[in-house]
Amino acid sequence: WRTVGDAFDRVTPGTLAVATLAFFVTYVLRTLRVCDEFRDEVQGRFGACLRVILIHNAMINVVPFRGGETAFPLLLRQIFGVPLMRASASLLWFRLQDAFVVGVLALAVWPGLHPAIRVAGVAVLVAVAWYLPRWARAPHDWAGRGKIVAKLGLLRDIFTEATGRSRYGWW
Repeated sequence: WRTVGDAFDRVTPGTLAVATLAFFVTYVLRTLRVCDEFRDEVQGRFGACLRVILIHNAMINVVPFRGGETAFPLLLRQIFGVPLMRASASLLWFRLQDAFVVGVLALAVWPGLHPAIRVAGVAVLVAVAWYLPRWARAPHDWAGRGKIVAKLGLLRDIFTEATGRSRYGWW
């Protein structure tokens, strides 16, 4: 614990202020992302969206095994009347976007990684991120192919809506 205390002693007030500001900015950006994705249901209620984000994040930190992720669709349904499937599909798309961005950043800063591998990895991630919404929007006829395939088709349709709604999600 002494090492941890010593590390905190070395943090300057300016660094702490910048880190705290950046922390709060992330919540504002996440809230704007939800406000954009569910703009028809939210109708500009930033405070209500911020509440969803804060409770969702708290639940992720408290409920084990990422069970707190269920708070997001449940809160959107309770507060804004968003169907659970649509909210869950949007959460999946948000998490995929997060993973793509983290992957690109990891490749960009990974020490000792050969530049060709770095560029190829970033290109693959960007290509997959670009392709996924297009794949979801492509016409398909999964309805008449059995119950499980029909349900997958329905999930794909809902995922299509999630990937097509967010105008600023990548930012």
